[in-house]
Amino acid sequence: MVQSFSLNSANDIFIGIDGNLSISTGLAAVEFACKNFAQAQLNEMIFEYDQGVAYFETIWQNTANVAQFEASLRAALSNVPGVTGISNLTITVANNQLNYVATIQTIYGTGSISNVGQ
Repeated sequence: MVQSFSLNSANDIFIGIDGNLSISTGLAAVEFACKNFAQAQLNEMIFEYDQGVAYFETIWQNTANVAQFEASLRAALSNVPGVTGISNLTITVANNQLNYVATIQTIYGTGSISNVGQ
């Protein structure tokens, strides 16, 4: 069973009604993990230096390379425990902002993550 800290709307861990850190399991846990993996920058993690999304190399340049960003994001999401595939990944760039919506296939069913509205 995949487990993860739950996140609130501000993307922070929080204390549940039982007085303990809130823990999610199953599909919700995989979605939270996917969101965290999608936010991690390549080379940011000390113990997993080769993990993360290549934000600097793909979108923080004069011209965003959406295809390379998509490949990097797909690779990061594919490394999340419980993910079996990414059935849809839509990336848009408008007004100097890149947004994505991903539909993720997991061992628990279909889930989704997005950076829209953050």
